[in-house]
Amino acid sequence: MLILITSFFLINILHTSNPKYGTRINASIYSIILSILSISSLYQYNNKYIKYYNDKIYQDNELYDDELYDNAKITSIISLSYLITDTFHHIIYKTITLQDIIHHSMMSIAIIYSFYLQHYWYLLLGITSEITGPCLHYCYYCNKENNKKNIYFKISSILLLLFYFVFRIINFGYISYASFNGKVYGIFFSMFMLFIINCWWFNILINKAWDVYFIRK
Repeated sequence: MLILITSFFLINILHTSNPKYGTRINASIYSIILSILSISSLYQYNNKYIKYYNDKIYQDNELYDDELYDNAKITSIISLSYLITDTFHHIIYKTITLQDIIHHSMMSIAIIYSFYLQHYWYLLLGITSEITGPCLHYCYYCNKENNKKNIYFKISSILLLLFYFVFRIINFGYISYASFNGKVYGIFFSMFMLFIINCWWFNILINKAWDVYFIRK
């Protein structure tokens, strides 16, 4: 609850101080935090998996220790706090779209379902998609300010396409496939919906990149 309240005040303070881009700054902050948490936790999990596998004493429940549980819990709480406050903020300022509603709803369902059933690997792997956040919001800023000729925009746009394809298209597609094969249908449904909507958004990014690099000189 404290994180949720803090998140609510943070997004409103940023919006008040910078009405035009405050929400984007807030989202970038959360993206950085969640990327670090999820990737570091997956690194810990994979090292533990390799150790158990090499020692030939691997069992599923042995991988889910208290430290991994705490990391997954913190990551889940921060993620849900961001999703809830961001949704309410868009509703209050009447900037919510159907795509935002679907994305935030499916992400929330996937997080809650994964944590409740202790599928921490699905949860943490899905949240690594937030690594695309900072580049996405910076490119949005440059696009709105018509400042697309600076070197930072060019680097960010290339990284955005690369990260988006790896961490949202391949990643969400793989989680959908793995959860379906594992008969975890709640996660499959939400992740497959996220996969579809992110394919649509990726198509938009490709078109914008084509417009910037090949049409507008």
